Amino acid sequence: MTLSLSRAWWMIGAMLLVLGLGSTAVAGPLKLTSPTSRAIYQRSPDGAGVIALAGVWGGGPAALRARVVPAAPGQGVEQPWAELGEVHGRFEVTLPVSAGGWYGVEVEVVPPKGAKVVMHVVPVGLGEVFVIGGQSNAANTGQPPQAPKDDRVSTLGPRGWKLARDPQPLATWDGGSPWPHLGDLLVERLGVPVGFVALGWGGSSVGRWKPTGKIYGRLGKALAQLGPNGARALLWHQGEADTMEFTAREVYVERLNAVIAASRKDAGWSIPWIIAGVSYPGADFADAPRLAHGKVVRLAQDDVIAADPLALAGPTTDDMIGPRWRHDGTHFNADGLNEHGRRWFEVVMRELFGGASAPSGTPR
Repeated sequence: MTLSLSRAWWMIGAMLLVLGLGSTAVAGPLKLTSPTSRAIYQRSPDGAGVIALAGVWGGGPAALRARVVPAAPGQGVEQPWAELGEVHGRFEVTLPVSAGGWYGVEVEVVPPKGAKVVMHVVPVGLGEVFVIGGQSNAANTGQPPQAPKDDRVSTLGPRGWKLARDPQPLATWDGGSPWPHLGDLLVERLGVPVGFVALGWGGSSVGRWKPTGKIYGRLGKALAQLGPNGARALLWHQGEADTMEFTAREVYVERLNAVIAASRKDAGWSIPWIIAGVSYPGADFADAPRLAHGKVVRLAQDDVIAADPLALAGPTTDDMIGPRWRHDGTHFNADGLNEHGRRWFEVVMRELFGGASAPSGTPR
């Protein structure tokens, strides 16, 4: 029996492709596994993009059509219906979208006879996606936990996309991060949703991110699922552990280059990296030998950037020292998290969007 749902707004999360967890939105013989509520898709340089539609149609051969409508006034551009071909069984198609925005996705399956089946998923974003790697200050070690002020900032977790409230669900620890503030600043400036795939791992040296290891495996899997051009860039904030371990300059360069090369292979394209200049090991370990070696780590990061046209210089937090910025001498307090996010905002705007004076929503 075919069940028709007329303009019912479904807010159920769908299967998370990265980890294979989550739920499926169901309307009679139609099951949608993509898109999920709050999912963010990366727009292209011209501001357009596609949203992935996937699922199962359990009826006979039928026509599939879909469109997007703004989730709220001013949140995008309403699209005409796109005729996406015949479906029978499993399907995977893409829905073209002409402009970034925060949308409701309307999906219809129209059999030759009988009532059509309608499903809606809301909200779904076409905007900017950033993958995040590094150690504790790229993870959830700040205090207190942060939350975005704008609803259009999402983060990917083991049960799908959600509001990017700390702790970031795929990163270690349970405190705060700079990413909610960065998301707010980018949404305000660019006018499109922002999504994070935050994979920071506390205490990790660059060697622990080797492509054959457990920590990298999470990164490689996420990049493969996002697919070619599925993110704007990878933001890397790491180096403190290598200061503490006295990693040689050439060793750091070799190891980070290996991580970058593996990430691009798994992503299926040359994803840009923005590499923070960071080495400060924290107040408890800031003796003279380590502080001196921190300069070696910074030189190694500069070497990687100089040799790779798609490795860009990120912000530094090495000058953010003491109780003004850090709650325990190593990890950031509220002011530190906000300043950390602001510094990333300045770099992302300059390196990826042509600077603060760029027209809103215009990527390079």
